[in-house]
Amino acid sequence: MLKEEMLKEKDGYVYDIEGRGIIIREYIGKEQKITIPEIIENKPVTKIASEAFEGKNILEINMPDTIKEVGKYAFASNMYMTSIKLSANLKAIPEGMLAFCTKLKEIKIPSSVKSIGKNSLDYVKLKKLVIPSSVKKISNKVFGTKLEDNKSTTFIVEKGSFAEELLLSKDLEIEYINDL
Repeated sequence: MLKEEMLKEKDGYVYDIEGRGIIIREYIGKEQKITIPEIIENKPVTKIASEAFEGKNILEINMPDTIKEVGKYAFASNMYMTSIKLSANLKAIPEGMLAFCTKLKEIKIPSSVKSIGKNSLDYVKLKKLVIPSSVKKISNKVFGTKLEDNKSTTFIVEKGSFAEELLLSKDLEIEYINDL
């Protein structure tokens, strides 16, 4: 049986079962303000496939904390998206994840994230990016160009963190998280 034949659809989410969880393969719904379901078929939604929500005209995304992994370019090219709440259990911000989401102004990276991939924020003109101390790897091409070329973003970091050290070495504007 072909993998395509095993795909199912519910409420605009095309998905399949992978191990003990659900992976969302594509969003075909029409809603623009989305809360991704925590559970489908009594199983937790744990992954979002590459390009699953790419270019779907989405304005807001609320990701449940059951999601641990997101594929490349999963939410890219939603040019009018103004907000995204990331899962508190997300392990990485992959390549191109939010590329061309040009209306995003602020992102808070959860403390479960260990790395931020290249082009993950390509063409995104953030005002604020909160980076927790859990992040140990940040691509120099997060914004598509060299990190030091991004002078419009204020990076909010923890004292003594990898992010603080990296961003100070690039002479970028930082503020400190003071309510941890």
